[in-house]
Amino acid sequence: MPGDEPKAHHYVQCAYLDGFCDPELNDGAGRPRLRIYSPNRPMRKQIPGECAVENYFYCFDQDGKRSFEVEKTLADMESASAPVLNAARQGRLPNKLTDRLTLAVYIALSIIRTPTFKKIVDQAYVDADVEKLRQLIDTPGRLEAYLEKEAKQTGIKRDADESRRKMKGGRIRVRQTSHAGSLLMMFQQLPVFQERIVNTHWTLLRSDAMFLTCDQPVTLHSPDRKLTHLKPGQLDPDFLFPISRKFCLAGSSFQMDPYAELDEEGTRPSILPLSNALTDSFIRRSLRPTFKRNWTRHIAKKSRR
Repeated sequence: MPGDEPKAHHYVQCAYLDGFCDPELNDGAGRPRLRIYSPNRPMRKQIPGECAVENYFYCFDQDGKRSFEVEKTLADMESASAPVLNAARQGRLPNKLTDRLTLAVYIALSIIRTPTFKKIVDQAYVDADVEKLRQLIDTPGRLEAYLEKEAKQTGIKRDADESRRKMKGGRIRVRQTSHAGSLLMMFQQLPVFQERIVNTHWTLLRSDAMFLTCDQPVTLHSPDRKLTHLKPGQLDPDFLFPISRKFCLAGSSFQMDPYAELDEEGTRPSILPLSNALTDSFIRRSLRPTFKRNWTRHIAKKSRR
């Protein structure tokens, strides 16, 4: 029934946020709560179900009706990822390739499913369309040929010089207005990030201090960064993904294992204990903007190909 479909869509999974609840806080009904910090606002306490939520965020119009297909698919993917995510929160990263791929998909989803990433993708495709328009008006004869073809199809004739003046004079604005189109573009990036994540070396950072998360939980390096080999004692991960108050998953193009602890058999992925000072440094890095300008340019460049 339509009335049974979920209205509140969480762009950061509730079960993920459960890992950051303060055990000393509850809402009076025994439910743990999060400590929420926002710029220029006092700290507040909320249950995960009240956080990172937007009504009908994953819905789009299909045949005149609201489609919940994306929300249902996300719920299925979250359920499939739950065992590997819970294991990682216990300090056990996957040994099997299928489990590693599952966790990589979950991390990639955590990147591409948020309103912040929607803005990045929308701007990237606007930039790509603007570049196409620029080439249209700057290439001799191209605009004239386009308008001639348009006139044959629609019967509407437009003057090429006047159209060029409007475009160059800033009288035309390009916007991404299709929410369904935005969702499609967001999820088209999923395999891109999955491949990037699964091919890095994973290390669990462990700390007695408290890791934090935010409404864009995965922090990424710029896609255009130049890779350099790590020096002894240096940490420079390609991505950071806090998975609980105790653990943060780091992925690096180069192994950080020489500085980490392995289990007795040496087969389990490494765990790297951090000092409180280094934990603070990683928290500050994970809460910075995720290279919005560089990723917007990177996606726009891909879309033009």
